[in-house]
Amino acid sequence: MKTVTIIGIIVFLFITNRSDKYFEGRITYKQTYTSEKINTDSLANVSPNGNVYEINHRYYRGLTYAKDSAEFILDGQIGRSLYKTRNQLIFTCYDHTQANSKIGAVTQNDSIEIINGFRCKSFEITSNGRKSIYYYSLDYKMHPTIYSKYAEWNWKDEMELANGGITIKSIHQNDMYNLIIEIESIEEIPFKDNYFYVENEKKEDGC
Repeated sequence: MKTVTIIGIIVFLFITNRSDKYFEGRITYKQTYTSEKINTDSLANVSPNGNVYEINHRYYRGLTYAKDSAEFILDGQIGRSLYKTRNQLIFTCYDHTQANSKIGAVTQNDSIEIINGFRCKSFEITSNGRKSIYYYSLDYKMHPTIYSKYAEWNWKDEMELANGGITIKSIHQNDMYNLIIEIESIEEIPFKDNYFYVENEKKEDGC
């Protein structure tokens, strides 16, 4: 009985401590495609080595490792990003503060599930014959500064549905194929802001 009580206290303290701070660090995801209609090998080549995201209280950096790898750096405080593929010489800048679509029908599931070892809740979005299910962490959350001005592609809305919780797994279904994106590793790293700076890189005018 004492052992069970001690374990319960440790779990409670871990959850309490995690809820008091926002995640900063590196997350790696893997992608899996399935289909009964098309050859998914070509789709798998979109990002065969997974995607890596690096996050702190303000910046969000995405790296896609594929034939034409790409880098994406978001400054959440202003809702703008820099983007460059391996074959581009300069960064292109984008403004994400304007909504360009409406979120679909939302169904929330408040049941707690253990997904890949993480405590999660989920929600489902259905729109134009497509369905996406997001399992988000209850213990690892992004700082709201990162997504609060990112209105494009409904990301702000989706993050608010998750209360800032980091996506642990998502399932995207359409008429042609299914895509599963799930977390492969997560590492807490206190990134400084200057880690995300690209002052010595070329950027298009206006960036």
